[in-house]
Amino acid sequence: MSIIQTLVIDVGYVVLGILVLTLSKIIKDVITPFQDDEELTVKDNPALGVSVAGYYAAVFAVFVGAFADSSEVANQTVAFDLKQLSMEMLLVLGYSLGGIVLLNLSRFIVDHLMLYKFSVTKEILEDRNSGSGAVECGNYVASGLIIAGAIHGEGGGPLTALVFFFLGQFVLILYGLFYQLTTKYDIHKEIEADNVPAGVAMGGNIIAIGIILLKSLKGDFEGWLSNITDFFILAAVGFVVLFIIRLVFDWMMLPRATLTHEIAVDRNINAAYLESTVLIGTAVVIFFAI
Repeated sequence: MSIIQTLVIDVGYVVLGILVLTLSKIIKDVITPFQDDEELTVKDNPALGVSVAGYYAAVFAVFVGAFADSSEVANQTVAFDLKQLSMEMLLVLGYSLGGIVLLNLSRFIVDHLMLYKFSVTKEILEDRNSGSGAVECGNYVASGLIIAGAIHGEGGGPLTALVFFFLGQFVLILYGLFYQLTTKYDIHKEIEADNVPAGVAMGGNIIAIGIILLKSLKGDFEGWLSNITDFFILAAVGFVVLFIIRLVFDWMMLPRATLTHEIAVDRNINAAYLESTVLIGTAVVIFFAI
């Protein structure tokens, strides 16, 4: 295949990505009971800005998961086949749109099952609570990574993608409960009280476990028992490792204070940024090391 033909394929996927991004906005506007444009530009709502940034980052993750294998195959094909390329792009578009619908569903899941003691939507829209926005941002990104992993690879299909999406959401909810149990302050109480660092720290934790779940899902589908077993084993490893890293970070990086005091009492956003960075970095190391 010539360089020009390869370039045509690559440009085609870029255009498809722009289309997917545009459709993701339309789908979000239809599903949500409010308009992002008004909240972001007229009302200048910073909490929704954080959430929406996570949403579009997740959309890109879903698209990459859908097109990665397809574009590689297209570029390795000896002869340029427009019909085959069109079919591949339609398949990528279909998986991307399905993933975007699931991504919007994940917002309702975090609203009702992760931060279940209050309405996340109310906190973001009415109270302009950026802590709630950070948690929703983290959930969007983690869910996007889960969807990307579920639709990436060979051997599966829409059913496997759907099953592993819901398994991934189940693990995210469990991790939210685990995070509350292993944190010395009441996460719901702090976030509802507009404690932004508490929301940022939780959002960073959710992204970290999302990266580990991506690792457990991105391979080929070899069978339900095998893939589900690997998924839960790696998820359990993620829970343990991230918890240990939080303890080590608290001891080594903040020797004169504790994360609990810095986040819950001082509301120190720097502590939340550092915790999130260390945990996400750890998750990336696990992604490449295992």
